[in-house]
Amino acid sequence: MTITDSGRNVIAQAIRGDKTGGFNAFNKIAIGESGGNTDPTLNDLDLPITTNPISLDSVTRSNENQVEFYKQLDGTTYEGNTIREVGIYDSSAAIMLLRITTDPIGPLEAGKNYEIRITIEVE
Repeated sequence: MTITDSGRNVIAQAIRGDKTGGFNAFNKIAIGESGGNTDPTLNDLDLPITTNPISLDSVTRSNENQVEFYKQLDGTTYEGNTIREVGIYDSSAAIMLLRITTDPIGPLEAGKNYEIRITIEVE
């Protein structure tokens, strides 16, 4: 997982309570077919499948230092694509909090749902 430079600053603000909405301000997700880039100055996925980040289904703070981001994807919408990277964005889709390279998921199939669940823990 790569925390972007802009994301690192916003995480610190969210922990301190300075960021409006705290971690709930990060409520968008993008999926991509590439991955492996660890440059923290970049603010986008290598090869996005989604043209714009889409809304997460939930953002849950499970305890004082743990946050879970959840999205259920409809395979019909992204049929034939293989997910290899995921990005979490703020509500304006201007700031990428983090980028995660995953083992390949797919190719996605019509009629199936896929769950993406990302948990981060800040120490």
